[in-house]
Amino acid sequence: MRREIMFSLRRALRGVSMVCVLVAMTVAASMFVACSESNVDEPDKTITEGVELPTNQSRTCGGNGGTIKFTITTTAGYKLDVDNSEMLTIRSNSSVSQAGKYSVDLQISRNTSGEERRGSVYITVDGYSRTKVIEVVQSTGSTDKVVQWVDERLQKEYYWLDEYCEKLTSFDYSLAYDKFLSSALLSLTTNGADGGVDNGSRYIYSYIIREKKDTGTSSQTRAKEDERKTKGYGIMLSQEVWGWTQSTVAFAVEHVYPSSPAANAGLKRGDVISHINGNTIPMEVNRLNELYKSVAYNEGTTMTLEGETFDKEKNDYVPFKYTLTAAEYEENPVAYSAVLTFDEETAAQVNPDGSKKIGHLVYLSFENAFDQELITAIEELAAEGITDLILDLRCNGGGSVNSSIMLGSMILPESYIGKTYANLVRNPKNTRLEQREECLILKNGLGDFATKDLPNLNLEKLWVITSRHTASASEMVIKGLEGLDVEVNMVGKTTEGKNCGMDVEEREFDSFTYTYAPITFMNENAKGDSDYAEGITPKIDFAKYIATDTSNENSVQKSCRYFPIPEVEWWDMQRDFATYETALRVCGYTLIPKDESEGGEGSDAVSASFKPIHGAAVTRAAGRQLNVVEGLKIEPVKIQGATLTEREREELAAAREEY
Repeated sequence: MRREIMFSLRRALRGVSMVCVLVAMTVAASMFVACSESNVDEPDKTITEGVELPTNQSRTCGGNGGTIKFTITTTAGYKLDVDNSEMLTIRSNSSVSQAGKYSVDLQISRNTSGEERRGSVYITVDGYSRTKVIEVVQSTGSTDKVVQWVDERLQKEYYWLDEYCEKLTSFDYSLAYDKFLSSALLSLTTNGADGGVDNGSRYIYSYIIREKKDTGTSSQTRAKEDERKTKGYGIMLSQEVWGWTQSTVAFAVEHVYPSSPAANAGLKRGDVISHINGNTIPMEVNRLNELYKSVAYNEGTTMTLEGETFDKEKNDYVPFKYTLTAAEYEENPVAYSAVLTFDEETAAQVNPDGSKKIGHLVYLSFENAFDQELITAIEELAAEGITDLILDLRCNGGGSVNSSIMLGSMILPESYIGKTYANLVRNPKNTRLEQREECLILKNGLGDFATKDLPNLNLEKLWVITSRHTASASEMVIKGLEGLDVEVNMVGKTTEGKNCGMDVEEREFDSFTYTYAPITFMNENAKGDSDYAEGITPKIDFAKYIATDTSNENSVQKSCRYFPIPEVEWWDMQRDFATYETALRVCGYTLIPKDESEGGEGSDAVSASFKPIHGAAVTRAAGRQLNVVEGLKIEPVKIQGATLTEREREELAAAREEY
């Protein structure tokens, strides 16, 4: 198994052409008949060994499993047991202490043996001998191993497994693995936190993807060779798009990975892509997403991009045209790390004594293949002696729980070591994994860094830039520190609201490797807070300052409305409103008028230093003007979350033993 499953996910999404093949299944219809739920049996009136047994003591069940309900009446307390624990699990009233009438739910797992199997439930009433209650005969099940794996984990690990198990009879097991997963989970009603609704259409976070296995190279060997490498163009696109003409749109470049083909050609953050291989980008969702993927997923071997880039000397956009050839590069998620500096005039006003030394860390995703880069960035900021940190998570959709733990640990003073950062809370009926897994603030790192003292910024206040794309492991940092009474000042817009996470597993079937991540736990901080499924709203909320009358918007209002669409490179603080406003806030100033809760008006004394690109209308050829297009659903490049691989769980367990 690969050391870093989430990296293989990224490779699968960006570097590998994914082919969805429907799995042909020619299983007889009878094989999909789930267990009989024929109503609750009326017991006969004959008492045997202190119990009135169900009338029907012989049951049949389809190979896909399900739930059987039966009723028993006893003359005293009792205990139930089964003779085939792989097949049968007693879900309710397995033991009681007094006489009475009880309803019992018996869960039957999927039959993957290829043969008929049997199992029985026995009862021992206090003072009596053990006797059989019912016997279950189960036919053979589906032969598709991937669907079996998907279903088995959902029955045993899915956070909302109760409803899932109740509805096994309604699922279509003839579907391909990915279609089965989505159709089954979208049919549930209790799992609203697994995904959300976008433009009236519901989506889920749980996912399964596959990639073609490399022949002749084992997973373990391949992971060591290329776990940090991907092949493509090196472009991360914003999920917001610019309006280009009345019928076309343009993609905004969120980030360009160093040493990638795009970086070598000259493409940079804030550039606007209007043509791909000579074609415009229509304002039509399906075609728009196809073109978006062709750039962001590294599809193909060559690509020609045309568009416009901002020329600071001309204070306007100028055209570009680049032809890119796919090549290997590293997708380092530490996009930028530095100490911010104001121009001399602004510094004299907002930080005259130089007491504020502000670090800025832009982090794109929690990928533990690049934990060394994250640790190095923190080490360098600590060496600079920063007094405050702006953690820029505006386009960070999450990733490794362990990387999130290490980041939180490196921000806080050493006095927090050993305290609870988060609790991963699973369904009580999840028998495979711990029901409650504690994550602690660490002295040493995890995994490859288990013997390394983590650097420490020694901060008890944090500034975080967020957007609606800030999710999961990113939100875990915010909530984790708040649970320790650390002051977290959020600037930007309300986050995604992903308060749940996935235990990720990788399996090989035939010629494919599958990475499967159902939602299996909720993220809860030290105060027990996991209630942010609607997102976390910043105290400094840009949405509050968006004018309804757009014809009279000033530069600050426009910047709030456009956020988080990228306009300039990360280091250009004076043109990036979110970074500039946050740095001012650190120093006690603001360009946004303060509301009553913040104690009055903001300061306009430093407004001259803010140099917005779109603060005033920028007119272009043919009268075009960039505007954010609302309502277009862009499919995300990375499927992320708060994720734990099997190896990462082992690393967490090892760390807990030291505290």
